[in-house]
Amino acid sequence: MPLWRVPDVARLNHAALSRALDWLVARQPLARPRVLLISPNRHDVLFVRQRLPAAALTIVTIADWNLDQAPALTVGPFDWALASNVLHYASAPRQWIAHLLMASPVLVIQDLVDRRRGPEPPYLAGDGDRMRYRHPAAGIESPFVGAFDLGTLEPPPAYCEAFEGARNDLHIGLAAPVHFCAVLLGSTASAPRPAPPRLPHQDRRHALSVLGHRLRLLCFEHLPLYLLYKGAQRLGSRWLSRRSH
Repeated sequence: MPLWRVPDVARLNHAALSRALDWLVARQPLARPRVLLISPNRHDVLFVRQRLPAAALTIVTIADWNLDQAPALTVGPFDWALASNVLHYASAPRQWIAHLLMASPVLVIQDLVDRRRGPEPPYLAGDGDRMRYRHPAAGIESPFVGAFDLGTLEPPPAYCEAFEGARNDLHIGLAAPVHFCAVLLGSTASAPRPAPPRLPHQDRRHALSVLGHRLRLLCFEHLPLYLLYKGAQRLGSRWLSRRSH
């Protein structure tokens, strides 16, 4: 598939995210929101850039931040965070959501209620796929045993919508997959954290992290530059490892 063509699954997800962002922007009309994108694909980045052209975007991946851990002091602060197709990998959904709300007081989620990604029950893929979601108070139920109940969060989602996702080969002849979008508004979880004294190698890491975010935004639109960036990132990591020992 050409890089510029948006797959059906992304197109439907982005339409739902656009409705969630309409809801959010109507309530928080920020001139230049600071937006944190969690492990986006290229289509996600282009969608957010088109939908929020004035936003200051920062991208993090698992290489920058393992969501099993609280955010490092170099992550944030942000006005909004967006996690699309990330939380079905959560080993501990409540903990991951709490950690995301430490970096941003607003979290926009797009993820799965009922989608087959593997051929055998419980129909999970072999890429770390672990979780599905439900919100009975909003009429959203999942057949997945152990699906995480969004209504048990405190506070519960301020906005939540289930929608029909694009079929894959495992849904041919079956009901369409069900995805959801939700907006979570944090409370004390997003309070500022005091910064401990910084060490010289931490300052270098922070500078490289900021540079990496800017390069990543550029490289998502230019694949050859992205490949060059990944090679430079590996060399930089080796250099920092030698300097910090």
